[in-house]
Amino acid sequence: MSSNNGCIKFHLNIEDPNIVFPDYFKKYINGKYHNVYQAELIQPSCPFWRP
Repeated sequence: MSSNNGCIKFHLNIEDPNIVFPDYFKKYINGKYHNVYQAELIQPSCPFWRP
């Protein structure tokens, strides 16, 4: 996980603890550079599920 995860969530105003940002990068699109943030949704385990 990126050490900037908390900073990215703060700037995008995301409060959900199940969303993490493991990576970000710049991408050249239509003649301009854009910041692209890769996000992952972490699903908590179901308390009623039994293996």
